[in-house]
Amino acid sequence: PTPPPLPPPSPPPSPPPPSPPTSPPPLPPPSSPPPPLTPPAPSTPPATPPSRPPSRPPLLPPSLPPTLPPTLPPSTPPPQLPPYCQNSSLLVAGVDMTIDVGASSPGFPVADSLVPQPPDGVQRVFGFFRSFPPSSQGSVVGEVEGTSFAVNSAYTLGRPDASSVVVVLRTSVLYVDRNELRLTYQLRDDAGNTQISSVGLASELTITSRTSASLVLRSTDCAHLLDADGGLRECSVALAAEWFVVASTASVELTVAYGMIEVASASAEDVVLMQAPSHPPLDSAGMVATMARAPLYAADEFTMPIAAHTGPTNFALLVWKFTVRYDVRVLRLKEFLVADEYQSPPPFVDDAAGEFIAIGSGLNEPRYSLADVTNRTDLQLAQLTFEVVASAQAGPFPDAVRLVVDEMINQGTFTYVDGARGQVNDLRSGAGELGELLIEPTREVALLAYAATAELVNVAALGAPTTSSRVTVYELLDRAAALPAKLLDTSTFQCTAHAAARLFELGGTAACTVLVSS
Repeated sequence: PTPPPLPPPSPPPSPPPPSPPTSPPPLPPPSSPPPPLTPPAPSTPPATPPSRPPSRPPLLPPSLPPTLPPTLPPSTPPPQLPPYCQNSSLLVAGVDMTIDVGASSPGFPVADSLVPQPPDGVQRVFGFFRSFPPSSQGSVVGEVEGTSFAVNSAYTLGRPDASSVVVVLRTSVLYVDRNELRLTYQLRDDAGNTQISSVGLASELTITSRTSASLVLRSTDCAHLLDADGGLRECSVALAAEWFVVASTASVELTVAYGMIEVASASAEDVVLMQAPSHPPLDSAGMVATMARAPLYAADEFTMPIAAHTGPTNFALLVWKFTVRYDVRVLRLKEFLVADEYQSPPPFVDDAAGEFIAIGSGLNEPRYSLADVTNRTDLQLAQLTFEVVASAQAGPFPDAVRLVVDEMINQGTFTYVDGARGQVNDLRSGAGELGELLIEPTREVALLAYAATAELVNVAALGAPTTSSRVTVYELLDRAAALPAKLLDTSTFQCTAHAAARLFELGGTAACTVLVSS
């Protein structure tokens, strides 16, 4: 079959004007498309044959090539002018230039050190930065013909290494229940400045028993920073119970080093170690409460565990009840916890009367069985946390805590303890029924002070304003929890100095201010 004839073409567009004689010849007609690989499906021939044979559409005339702009000849460069100045340094020859430190900047210019710096600058040497403390910042200012400009070159005075140390033992008496040794120390450099470098700084505390050669404790827990500008730091270490077997003392020494090089050391007073009180254990059915075994300060806290001796070896303590009465003038119940072995209703608490009642009514099965509460001499029943009220007066409170064993019932529902007094262990040795509490006042141990500027320069004699240096004071207390505090009001203190009348005066509008006026 032959392909169907093409439909008649649309009328051709108007031919364009004839091309100029220089146009290239027309392109040859395109070749006929190749026959299809598979013949198309037959189609029904049109009913009316075409009026004329098919013809190809006329070819469009080719486009003209783009016209390029004409190439211009290279331009002649302008003539080179002679330089205005053969030597650029001559442009500033004879100009008045100077360099000085900015306002409130440390340092002074060295005499006759302002010299030309070829080819077109000047240089100057500065020194004597001691009128400002370490870490002070400054800037350099330059002037040209009296016109000031800022030089973006700030500087900071470095912090020197420490070379001396002063130590203060804050907690000079320790107990088995008040066993935290606190030592505050202050570092200074050769000139007395306390703004020292801490890069590579390490401190070690050594505690050595005076009665037992085997008791030696070394601690590096001395990095508690109190005041970086004041060179104030603190060491903290807790002594184990073995240090309190007998009454004794121990030496305390601090060493300061940078890397492996020791730069300073100092010994504090000996620390006094009080012997721990001795309390006999229960040897029959009953309960015991253990209070603080050391004097306390106002606002201190202590935890009082309550334990039971379950009685005969075949008795299981299945049900119990106890009552704790405490002196509300000195104690406040802060929190409590009942042993997990027992089912327990919420305890009864009367804060106004100072009474706490707890009950254990059966085991928490299946986690615990009768074997867990049978033949026990120190079965923990509860734990109470007390806080010493802030208004508590210093002194002894001989009846601060009482314990009453209301009931102890075994697995056969036999009540084998009923309404008995419990044992209360306190800071005294022996077995007692009334727990004593001793409240001590917080005492001031020492004052550590430092001046904002340790080295005073008498610039007043040169016409400068009066030089002053404020003294900052820290108060150190014997209570471990009371960190050294900065005293904002120093009006109650008096500063003294040797030969002050000839060098400087102490006073001014604020107490403890060093003045140099002439």
